[in-house]
Amino acid sequence: MDLFLICGPPASGKSTVAAALAERLHFRVVTNHATGNLAGCLFPFATDEYRALNADLRIMTLERAAAAGLPGVIYTYAYRHPGSSPTIERFLAHASALGVSSHCVHLQCSVDQLERRVVDERRSRHSADKITDVALLRRCLAEADYTTPYAADTFLISTELAPPSAVAQQIAEHFRL
Repeated sequence: MDLFLICGPPASGKSTVAAALAERLHFRVVTNHATGNLAGCLFPFATDEYRALNADLRIMTLERAAAAGLPGVIYTYAYRHPGSSPTIERFLAHASALGVSSHCVHLQCSVDQLERRVVDERRSRHSADKITDVALLRRCLAEADYTTPYAADTFLISTELAPPSAVAQQIAEHFRL
């Protein structure tokens, strides 16, 4: 089984690119909003309990996907450097123990483009939990480093101008899938 971890700042296109890549490769997608929404049913956002449950949900869904023999799963993650590293390391260690091939991707996009995207009315149709306010986006970007990739071998790709299908094609070609 293949695992893609698509990271990037808010509004960089993680969910949209994941959907395009999933369509191309016939994989399943688990967005950061899917696990976060469930964790948020029990605990306030960004608390230790929320983060622990969110991480456990990712691992549990990966274990179930591997046990079911799915060909691949794509996870999205708003990776914050370096604070998210222990969670990612734990997740990828579980993947490795399951014999899953992991591929890390980091989406890049200018702040100007991120700001244009957060106010696009189509954005809120995908998930009620997406940032749709420029001031909130600016606060998030000021409080955390979303631009540094998780690892040196992470595939970096711009979503600035390319449509999601083209980005997905580049990702698949890079990893020879």
